[in-house]
Amino acid sequence: MRILIADDDSATRFMLKDITAQWGYDVVEAADGREAYSVLSGQDSPQLALLDWMMPGMDGPEICSRVRQADGLPFIYMIILTIKSKKKDLAAALDAGADDFLSKPVDYGELRSRLAVGSRAVDYERRLAGKNRQLDEYANRMEELAEERARQLFHAERLSMLGALTAGIAHEMANPLGYISGNIGLLEMDWEVAMPCIRDAIARGGKNEKPLDILLQETPARFGQINNGIDRCVRFLDNLRRFSRKDHGLKSACAVNECIENALRLSGHRLKYDIIVNKDLGSGLPLLYASPLQLEQVFLNLVVNAADAMAASGGGTLRIVSRQAEDKIVVTVEDTGCGIPEDHADSIWEPFFTTKDMDKGTGLGLSISRGIVEDHKGKIRAENKADGGARFIVELPVSASE
Repeated sequence: MRILIADDDSATRFMLKDITAQWGYDVVEAADGREAYSVLSGQDSPQLALLDWMMPGMDGPEICSRVRQADGLPFIYMIILTIKSKKKDLAAALDAGADDFLSKPVDYGELRSRLAVGSRAVDYERRLAGKNRQLDEYANRMEELAEERARQLFHAERLSMLGALTAGIAHEMANPLGYISGNIGLLEMDWEVAMPCIRDAIARGGKNEKPLDILLQETPARFGQINNGIDRCVRFLDNLRRFSRKDHGLKSACAVNECIENALRLSGHRLKYDIIVNKDLGSGLPLLYASPLQLEQVFLNLVVNAADAMAASGGGTLRIVSRQAEDKIVVTVEDTGCGIPEDHADSIWEPFFTTKDMDKGTGLGLSISRGIVEDHKGKIRAENKADGGARFIVELPVSASE
């Protein structure tokens, strides 16, 4: 244990240093009060101190007082060496912050016993400080978990509200969309009636021949484009209604490839710019006993993350493969993006961890996906591809008994 011997008398310092070194202490010396305080308040400060009461620059009690008032210093057991014997003087030294005192000339047997007491006090303080640090770390961790749980609940409430809002929007849009679809059908019927008249007008010739000919040639194609747009809107609204529907995690027989296709349709707006989708979905895969909506959410999260990873590089290829491997179905989602940084390999599964901008991700997608997969008794893992990009592997068990 390290000890400071502070005395302006060099002979006293020499004798105290010699005897304490024989007892196994690592000795530091100081010839005046300011030097002693500098040693005690510096880095790697001693755990024990023998301080002469009267020293130039700063006396022993003042050193004790300043050490006790300083912030951030470890516990130091300080013993005042003095020729004073009046009780009021000794009480003043203890009040200033000293832990003990010894009368000069020093009795080495008594000194050794007092230092042993001080060493035990230092060890006790160290253990107590260690336990306090553990308690502080535990309290901080509990506080972090509470805050994290609060954020999760808040976000879950927002998602619930968003789901209800989405369902309402889908319902409200369905009505005018049905009106448009119905009227387009009537217009197509009217067009069938009008076409012979337009042909007759073109046959008679005249100044309107060219515009009528253009109308006759292009109108069917425009009807086709409108109907195609209506079909896409209907499919999208159907996906929205299904995705926003209240899901209680009820499981049933479902086809994993259908869940993948639905996830791709839901994320179509994220994939249409410079991203090639390469599907290799196995045929004849057994049905899973699972929640279709939850599996769709897993694949949707993986597809959207892959699209975001490739967007930074101007596009790429998304490859999705589904296969049966013994008693499980394995779905692989690969991209040609930037891959997963090595120092983030474990963090990507933590709630609210994200490398995206604040307006592009909450950091919940992969955490929720892992929870869903594990709830289905499956596994999900991630790795970097040798040729660049990331690969996510989802393994779902095929349960014959279910």
